[in-house]
Amino acid sequence: MRRALGLTQLEFAKLFKLTPRQIADLERGAANPTAETLNRIGRVFGFQVGFVPIAEASKASQEDETHVPPGIR
Repeated sequence: MRRALGLTQLEFAKLFKLTPRQIADLERGAANPTAETLNRIGRVFGFQVGFVPIAEASKASQEDETHVPPGIR
């Protein structure tokens, strides 16, 4: 998303009140953003954090459920 906006990590961090380190960690998959952070970033692109009902899940998502450890489903 940062690249789609043509922003550096520093510019993106300032825009969303994060640190450049947080942005780098998020892009590497080394950090888990809070729901608040996801909402702040997503709002710019017209998204919001939420749940998708299982009845509307795609077939691929349903197939992924077979890899969930027993007792979690």
